[in-house]
Amino acid sequence: MLIWGFRWKTLSLGQIAYICSQCSRSTVHTAIVERGRLTIFFIPLIPIGSRYRIVCNLCGLRLRAAGDLEEQLRGLERTGQLEPRTGPIADKTGVWGR
Repeated sequence: MLIWGFRWKTLSLGQIAYICSQCSRSTVHTAIVERGRLTIFFIPLIPIGSRYRIVCNLCGLRLRAAGDLEEQLRGLERTGQLEPRTGPIADKTGVWGR
């Protein structure tokens, strides 16, 4: 019997001032990256991809970063220009939807 599954870890990249499309307020959003791995017997072995998201800190809206914003977040992650944050988003593992 082979036990396999997926594990997604959520890492906070930093904070961005952005206008929310749901609550229409200029507020701070958290830029996050979700990294997935295929697990066999609860051991993460094969990386399956990453997803970049923007989360509104006021209303909780989660948006998928696409196009230019995703490229900007990748560049900021590589250079370390976004200040890493700790907190409930950075500490949860596999809780947020896929």
